[in-house]
Amino acid sequence: MDERLQPLLDAAYGTAQEALEAMGQFPPFGLMLLASGEVEFEGLGEEDEIDDAEAASVIVRDRVRARLGDVNVLAAALVSDVLLDGTPEEPDVEISAICCHLEHRDGEILDVLMPYNAEEVDGDPGEDEDAFEIDYFEPFAAEADRELFPGADIS
Repeated sequence: MDERLQPLLDAAYGTAQEALEAMGQFPPFGLMLLASGEVEFEGLGEEDEIDDAEAASVIVRDRVRARLGDVNVLAAALVSDVLLDGTPEEPDVEISAICCHLEHRDGEILDVLMPYNAEEVDGDPGEDEDAFEIDYFEPFAAEADRELFPGADIS
């Protein structure tokens, strides 16, 4: 993987894992790597009316794409919770995964998937909510098409 994408991947996994451990799921979100090295977050707002995960992903994708005309954005990511029909190690097992779609403005495009199993566990006494124990598995990369930067076919 192009090392210039590593800050996005690190931020994507950190944000998704934090939400998974707290809620057992996470909504799709986007990230942008700026020329300054800063990573900016783009997500859903309270005003967004969402019918399903696909509609949420489209909203986030469109918001990220709207920012990509800024010459200060070097790379971008779309991050979503997906269900895989197997992994390279276990092709017959259905498993959830964090999918991080990464695009560099003038470089590599790929999906990096980190499979996981989530199990609800009792929270600490006095807390209203349960927590989740998450087992993460080895991430793997897959080829992907351009979805974000100009020239993407989003039909």
